[in-house]
Amino acid sequence: MEAIRHLKDSLPLAGIGAYIKQKERNFSQRPPCFLIIRNIDENEKGEPRFDIHFMARMEEITSLKLLDKTGTRDLFFNVSQDPTSSIISHRSILQLI
Repeated sequence: MEAIRHLKDSLPLAGIGAYIKQKERNFSQRPPCFLIIRNIDENEKGEPRFDIHFMARMEEITSLKLLDKTGTRDLFFNVSQDPTSSIISHRSILQLI
């Protein structure tokens, strides 16, 4: 929670949610999605808990490919506009308009 506490000052935040493999279930072939993080709290264990609003599913890319292109597998990370815009297709953006 400490590593993301500073994000609370910037809420709401736009984000991209990617699916990963968890335990014995693999969701990495699902498409990522655009989302808005409306609030960040912490549970009784001190772990972050997010109030997320789903906006739209990205098309023509899997979560695994998106994470490969960003070069990270961290739960939270920032990417600059240049790599992000080259990853996201114009068709996905037009779906939000």
